[in-house]
Amino acid sequence: MRRVLAACLAVLLALPAGASDFGRAAVGTSGSEFLLMDTSARGIAMGGAHAAVTNDASSIYWNAAGLAQIPRFSATFLHSQYVAGITYNAAAVAKRLNDSTVLAGGVRYLDIGEIQGTNINGLNSGRFHPRSYLAELGWGQSIYDLSDSEVDVSMGVAVKYLYSDMVEKASGYGGDFGVHSRFYGTSQTYDIAMSLQNLGIGQKFDKVRDSLPTRLRFGGGARLYKPLLLTVEAIAPINNSPYAAAGMEYTSTSRRTCRAPSAPARTR
Repeated sequence: MRRVLAACLAVLLALPAGASDFGRAAVGTSGSEFLLMDTSARGIAMGGAHAAVTNDASSIYWNAAGLAQIPRFSATFLHSQYVAGITYNAAAVAKRLNDSTVLAGGVRYLDIGEIQGTNINGLNSGRFHPRSYLAELGWGQSIYDLSDSEVDVSMGVAVKYLYSDMVEKASGYGGDFGVHSRFYGTSQTYDIAMSLQNLGIGQKFDKVRDSLPTRLRFGGGARLYKPLLLTVEAIAPINNSPYAAAGMEYTSTSRRTCRAPSAPARTR
């Protein structure tokens, strides 16, 4: 696991970086900002500290390694209504193929709404309707060679195609890579994960091709006791200063009057 984390950090350090990258002076220096818009209510409610505990189809956005936690099938959908008529939609599905592999697919759509255009002289140039689309495929894999009775290790990758229709049209390609480890204690479980997001070829609207908003997420989660989950995460975006996020989730279960038959015991 340490070798995998070291390799990811080496990739990040090898990225071409300007003098102002990873700082406040880098705000607005990358394109395709809609790639940074969160795609699940659970992750948003936890303050964005979600890369280490994601375990459904939205893992294709947060950390593709989390796809390996899906038991059979998962589907998610998000609709967000912003100011000025801006809407954002995201959907993803994931299905387990075998004991170790999960395949996922997703789409995202950002609709800015109609905008009144003006030319260089300040005159009316008509109305235009900016939109951005994204299609992505994800793959999560349990790594049994690195797993044992005290730790489970998984990795995942996602590839994406993005297309925007502003006044002009442009497309780009990107990819994510993530790793996840779950440690089993005497009565608690601990999760550590890292995700390197938005690597690839950005969009080119005129003569200059924008860079993608690459960022590194490193976080952890702990269940101090069964219903309570605490998470913390450090996020380093190439187009802004690094920052931290934290979240908490409490799961409440109602008492049942009858009990379903238990599943057969699984040997590790």
